[in-house]
Amino acid sequence: MNVRLGEAAIRFRISVDELACLLSGRALHETVAVGVHHIHLSIQVEAGSSLLRCVIKGDDIILYISANDCELLNTKRSKQGVGTRGGATEIAIQVDLKSYKAG
Repeated sequence: MNVRLGEAAIRFRISVDELACLLSGRALHETVAVGVHHIHLSIQVEAGSSLLRCVIKGDDIILYISANDCELLNTKRSKQGVGTRGGATEIAIQVDLKSYKAG
């Protein structure tokens, strides 16, 4: 999982194998060291078709994606992935297209 933070955007990029984990209902977790601090990243699947949303609590950044959006990522290979706007921030998740060739 890679996460890019911009001025008004958060983009998560995952591999095909990580998408397979999400499709099976399992969450993805990663911890990134920033100096002496750690940021905890996770992507969690929600049932149904709820909107993509990102919650930041302290050192935790959690992306919630619907099962429907996971299926969309699986069937529609697109560089844009799935995205939405949360206030002034654009939130997106993409599958790394290069990981299809590697896997």
